[in-house]
Amino acid sequence: MVEVVKLACPKCKNTFNTVLYNWLCCDKCELQFPIKENIPILIIENAEPLQYEDITESNLSRNQPT
Repeated sequence: MVEVVKLACPKCKNTFNTVLYNWLCCDKCELQFPIKENIPILIIENAEPLQYEDITESNLSRNQPT
């Protein structure tokens, strides 16, 4: 049996629901944490403000018919 582990934001403890490019995004505290070599770096000092433009563009391109 495979156990699924959900990661929580180190600042607000909210569960991450969005992965954008090489970032784990926290919708609650609006921070994004880098993913380097497939390893999430969950250090608050390494986080950056969430970039809404990137999320909007990503969602729009994902919903386009192919």
